[in-house]
Amino acid sequence: MIPQTMTAIAVRGGKGAAADLHPIQIETPAPRQGEILIRVRAAGVNRPDLLQRMGLYPPPAGAPETLGLEAAGEDGFREQNALHKPYIRICKTLTAYQPARPETLVTPWEDPGPLHEPLQQIGFFDFADLHFEVYEGKGGHLPGEIVLIDYAHHIVFSGDVYVNLRGMTAEQAKYNQYAPILMTSVDTDPALCAKERAAILQRLGAGKWRIFGAHGGVKEYALSVQ
Repeated sequence: MIPQTMTAIAVRGGKGAAADLHPIQIETPAPRQGEILIRVRAAGVNRPDLLQRMGLYPPPAGAPETLGLEAAGEDGFREQNALHKPYIRICKTLTAYQPARPETLVTPWEDPGPLHEPLQQIGFFDFADLHFEVYEGKGGHLPGEIVLIDYAHHIVFSGDVYVNLRGMTAEQAKYNQYAPILMTSVDTDPALCAKERAAILQRLGAGKWRIFGAHGGVKEYALSVQ
């Protein structure tokens, strides 16, 4: 989650000596077209920073006034996995991905805290005549993965926890080959994701079910009780 404010270093009075440097809270900048937002873990001080502090090097128009022209940032969650990093960066480049600002997001359910099961119920969601129980996965594919199950209508929305590989068109199957090639596995924790898939199927009662995954066509799943 991107915070609304961040800590920055400013100069009292706009310019001055090193003793005039002090930390302040400012609004987190929003990236514009062609820009990315990085979380700075360490920032260097070089000659332009010293000149800017003394008022001799004003930043270009539109550039931030905070000091620290060079910084070491932190990768996003998916990029922190070395196997996922190349593929995710390619996807973000091709889609011009920008993270959503926190104030634009609505969380329908309270944070359940640490999850102790592969799949844990966290709430309910109603849409028209559908009544879903909402489950959160422990993070086999990604933390925060949501699964919706309507027990009355036998409908499941599984996200990326379960995908119907056999239900893909030829074009979809060809495209989806790139991810395993570049990442080895699309899941953060493949073994845990397998447990999450098993937990979904264990919750389905007898009858015919329709499972809508994030990729591929609808999966028709029938379960009979002997």
